[in-house]
Amino acid sequence: FNCLYRGIEVEIDVHVRDDFIYMDHDGIEDKISCITVDLFDKTFKDFRDKLWVHCKNLEAILLFQNKLPDYNYFGHSNDEFVLTSKGYIFTRPNVSPGKNVVCVMPELCNFKDDVVKKYELVLTDFPLKYI
Repeated sequence: FNCLYRGIEVEIDVHVRDDFIYMDHDGIEDKISCITVDLFDKTFKDFRDKLWVHCKNLEAILLFQNKLPDYNYFGHSNDEFVLTSKGYIFTRPNVSPGKNVVCVMPELCNFKDDVVKKYELVLTDFPLKYI
């Protein structure tokens, strides 16, 4: 929440099973990360414009599509790019910058800062580097 309170956009990984949302990158084994749809919405509603929800299974995509459509969500595995529910192109740094193009993990390609700044947004593990 520290990043969200600072106005920094955040990606979270979610899995869904039986209408419960698990906020975890690797799976749904951790019961600590398990919350109801209502609690998720109550917790993140004020931040939904700054939240990128990475749906890690089909159930998650369907839940967000049907119950939380105002969030910006997407799902992918090893795709070169993916279109989010809000029309952003989530892509690796090898795609040309442009409107609604999000550069994902530019530090993995040693991109220069001047190239990265041409993208509309950057997804990184080092957000303070790009502020």
